[in-house]
Amino acid sequence: MAAGTCWTCEETGGTVDVGFTGFVSSESYLKQRTFDKYSFTLLDSLGASRVLGATAQLQKFNGITWDNVGSAIVFTDPLPVTSTVNDYSYFGNAGVFGNSAVFGALHASGGGKPATNVSAILLEDTFTNNNNDLTTGNVHEADYSGSFPGLSEAGSYQVVISGTVKDNAGTGAEPFSVSSSQIIIGGCDTCEAPVCNP
Repeated sequence: MAAGTCWTCEETGGTVDVGFTGFVSSESYLKQRTFDKYSFTLLDSLGASRVLGATAQLQKFNGITWDNVGSAIVFTDPLPVTSTVNDYSYFGNAGVFGNSAVFGALHASGGGKPATNVSAILLEDTFTNNNNDLTTGNVHEADYSGSFPGLSEAGSYQVVISGTVKDNAGTGAEPFSVSSSQIIIGGCDTCEAPVCNP
């Protein structure tokens, strides 16, 4: 985003509470002679969540690097999985399991397809039993949320969510780490109102 379009400034009497929310999802792809199969499940063969060790860490920019601020929030392990009907844009960033020859069919960075809504991806699915996955609860997400309250020191902050996702067989796990956009604390005296969007 262009500078000055991706931040807000809030006057709160000396402290700021930084809240966050999001979810983890995973796309899988299988190609056979007669069908292409896409799915967005997050449960292993025993019905347990495949999202492990999820944490949130607040960081502050020191002018060169990002430094951890305080302790990380450690989420329930494994991160609980729920069915969703949200048609979100998917673009994987946690690597690839299994046969890397089919990586180009996945919607992911590093050589895969571009970001696309889940509904559009599922339209490419020709596996008979996967009809209407988004409306029948076969698309999963592992939700998280939290807050870093009482921040009083001016500066640029971010929240980093990290953990691992097991493969479907449970024999391997791929780490992930995603950073939020910058959260700027301080400088509100340049705004015309207590809450503003420059």
